[in-house]
Amino acid sequence: MIKKTLKTVMFLVVVAASGLASAQLSPCSQCDVQLHRCLENGVFTPEQCEINYQRCKADFCPAP
Repeated sequence: MIKKTLKTVMFLVVVAASGLASAQLSPCSQCDVQLHRCLENGVFTPEQCEINYQRCKADFCPAP
């Protein structure tokens, strides 16, 4: 429960920091934006960015 809440809070912080244009994106497409920024930022390794991306997709994207 705490882990899920932390993930949700992290996602909301990313959305808030993204600005108005990005805030119009769906939560699922926001995962792609978050991945792109993570890879460009260089703070996390590409592997960590990919793990966060997969978690975001699992939490916010409907299964096909």
